[in-house]
Order: sequence, then structure tokens, then C-alpha cells
Amino acid sequence: MDALERMISEKRSEVAALLARADLLKAELSALELAARLRPVADNRTHSRVVVPNPARAGGGRKPGDISHDWRGILGDIYRLGMAVDYEMIAEVAKDRGAELAMSSIRDRVRNLTRTGLMTGDTHQGFVVSEDAVKRFGFTKENDGQSGPSDAKAGEAPTLPGFHNPNPSPTGA
Repeated sequence: MDALERMISEKRSEVAALLARADLLKAELSALELAARLRPVADNRTHSRVVVPNPARAGGGRKPGDISHDWRGILGDIYRLGMAVDYEMIAEVAKDRGAELAMSSIRDRVRNLTRTGLMTGDTHQGFVVSEDAVKRFGFTKENDGQSGPSDAKAGEAPTLPGFHNPNPSPTGA
């Protein structure tokens, strides 16, 4: 084993130790948060009372498939585009909604959305909002059943009000 391989091995060991430490800290934090939820809370009417945690939220945090209202809006806008989108287009939709997101953040979010079934696709063919997400969040396309984003001219990306089309039509239509 040469010096470079030994350095690589040491770094791998260091990363593994840090990840194990992080897991331990997460477990300790969860235990402390549970203890905090179970401790008696002072009440002006009585000396103390016990607050029973809501069993529906016993796991704490968001459940798989729960997304913020901001991301629901982004997904709805993507759905109304009626086409597969890449990371850059998702960034544009988010930007038009007032969210300046780092590309790494968008990639992580899309990975989670595809894992939970709210989006489908891949980096080569693009991503679309899944039918499950459409039903779950009640997304509709403008003028469903009539004209809509899918009626864009050949070679022209459909647009939404406020959506910046990086390749606008030269006719201004």
C-alpha cells in the first residue's frame, strides 16, 4: 500500500467515523425531543399537567410524500407546462415563484420527489409530475379539455403566466 492509498484509506475511515457519530447524535437528539414532548408543562390553572403527544405525529417531522406549499406550487406549474422538464427548467419555475434555489438543492428535491412517486423520469428524458401527485394535490391544467399548454406551436415550449420562456417565439405570440 503506497502513501496515497494509505491517505485514501484513512479518509474513508474518518468519513465512516463521522457518519457513525452523526447517527448517534441524531438518535440522542430524537430521545431528547421525545423527552421534551413528554415533560410536564406548567399551567396557570393547575400546578402542572402532562401534555400527551399526538399519536398521528409520533414519528415527528414530515412523512414521505409531504411537501411544502412552495414545492406544491412548483409541481403544479410544471404539470401545467405539459412536458418533461430538466433541472434548469425546474430552477426557472422556482425562480418565477420567488425561490432562488441552488442546483444541488433542486437535484436533491427531484431525487426525493421521484423516490416518493410525486415525479417520474430521469435526467436524460426529463421529469414530469406523476398522476399520483396530480390526484393528491388536485392539479389541473388551465382550460383542461380545451386548449392548454399542450397546444403550443411545434418546437415551442408551452408557457405559464409569469413563466420565463428562455426561447420565446419570434412573433411574440
